[in-house]
Amino acid sequence: KSVLPAGPALLYPVWSPWIRAGVRNLEVYTQQFKQLGLWRTQVLEVEVVGLPYGGFLGQYAAALQPPNSASVRLLVGDPWPGGAKVSLQFPYQPRAEALSPGESVELLVLSKDESFANFKVVREAYLPQSGLWLAEYPFLERNVFLDISLDIERARQAAAAPAAAQAPAG
Repeated sequence: KSVLPAGPALLYPVWSPWIRAGVRNLEVYTQQFKQLGLWRTQVLEVEVVGLPYGGFLGQYAAALQPPNSASVRLLVGDPWPGGAKVSLQFPYQPRAEALSPGESVELLVLSKDESFANFKVVREAYLPQSGLWLAEYPFLERNVFLDISLDIERARQAAAAPAAAQAPAG
């Protein structure tokens, strides 16, 4: 009689991440987002909280702490007044204390319409200047994300090249 309930309990480490991911992604499934975009913006504020020691030693001490005790809070967005801004919180990653305002950040965003007036940020951030990924758990296939980011940058540079060539020298 006690074997039947013990089976699912023993398999908790196997099925638990799948259930938690499904619950977290339920909003994405039910909202019916039709547009997907890459938002290249910048870090406006950064705060590392919960590290017992600062600086170099903090990286190693954080590895000894219980999970979820140290975190990184980012305010990212457009630096001009009225620009879009999003506050994000992630578990601490080594080197996060080196992040600074003004650093570039790339995020995947979802929207119901093409204007992206209202959007949802996928909670995984790539900071290209430091090569750091921040995420609670990986949502994205990171190699594909980087390939798309590079393709967009190449297309942007190619579109800018003819305009620069036609500009009057002076």
